[in-house]
Amino acid sequence: MHSLLSKISYDQVQTHEKMKLLPYSLESCDCAYCQNYIANLPAFPIELITLLATLGIDSKKPSEIMQVDEVGAGHLYIATYHFIGSCPGLGAEPLIHKTENYTLYFTTEEMDFVPETFPQEVVQIMVEIILPWKIEEKE
Repeated sequence: MHSLLSKISYDQVQTHEKMKLLPYSLESCDCAYCQNYIANLPAFPIELITLLATLGIDSKKPSEIMQVDEVGAGHLYIATYHFIGSCPGLGAEPLIHKTENYTLYFTTEEMDFVPETFPQEVVQIMVEIILPWKIEEKE
């Protein structure tokens, strides 16, 4: 994770302060896919939760959650988060950090769902992860 953090510039304190103003995902969407993503957060890899916290991001407050596909017994999710900072030298191609359990895509171009309260110098992280189904769906 140290080598990844050396490639980005971030303001943990300012991001944390802006994140406090955002609603929790389950307050803004009560669909089963979002509920399942949030239900899986306690079992996320510790290095992912640590990275998000280091950047000042509250993992319970993604800007967007999308269940993209079913993969075997799991569900492929992409969750979008933002932090205040930059990725020096990053061009049109995203900075990709791939692990055995998830893939992160950092970009500063063509960003979606950026919270209105965030300043212009912002980086988007898309977390791609396969999660089990943990909740009972509402009837």
